[in-house]
Amino acid sequence: MNKTFLFFAALLMLFCGAAIVVTAYRLSQREAIASGNLGSLPDHLKKPDNPADELLTDYTLTERSGDKFESKELDGAVHVAGFFFSTCPSTCRAQNEALRTLHQQFGSKGVRFLSITVDPKKDTPATLSEYASLFGAHPTEWLFLTGDLDYTRRIGAEFYQMHVEEGVHMNRLAVVDKWGKLRGRFKWQEEIEVKKMNEMINTLLEETEPPKEEKAEFKPRESPDEEPEDDDGRVK
Repeated sequence: MNKTFLFFAALLMLFCGAAIVVTAYRLSQREAIASGNLGSLPDHLKKPDNPADELLTDYTLTERSGDKFESKELDGAVHVAGFFFSTCPSTCRAQNEALRTLHQQFGSKGVRFLSITVDPKKDTPATLSEYASLFGAHPTEWLFLTGDLDYTRRIGAEFYQMHVEEGVHMNRLAVVDKWGKLRGRFKWQEEIEVKKMNEMINTLLEETEPPKEEKAEFKPRESPDEEPEDDDGRVK
């Protein structure tokens, strides 16, 4: 074997090894985020360094119809939100099936449902419209939303307190009351969590005034599995 052949063979092996390491890391990150075992949060989930920077309380995204959607449109309604992406082969389908079940139970009672993509490059309004049709999603009661990824990260972190990355998300559904206050995050795969979520939605529908406790200060978690929730799923 000549030296040139050996050099290129070694270079190829080095490249393949690096590719394997990178792929394994990305897969581990996807699993960690979905399961809530990620470790320390990235910078975009931490409280802004500049005290003048305000955390999101409202946001604007694009609905599958192509129309702009403002979260202020949810004022006065209980809503349930989850993050997904249309090319996800299994988990996202199951999550949206869970949302369809909730919609069948609560849509007629005024509860709104949001599915927010974490892959805006692929999930155009047209793509989301086709995807939503798989679930028979009502055009105004169940919205499929897209927007700039960095902005969506902020929505996940600051509005719903859930970790979002490109093509990855936590397997939680967030429940928000009529006044825009996050009241709980629930693991839709677990029967007992779904039962708690249903109970909370029924409770929030009956509320006629906002909860009396002061709004909690934004305190990012050291790791996503350290949910700031008590035993019945409510956000403290």
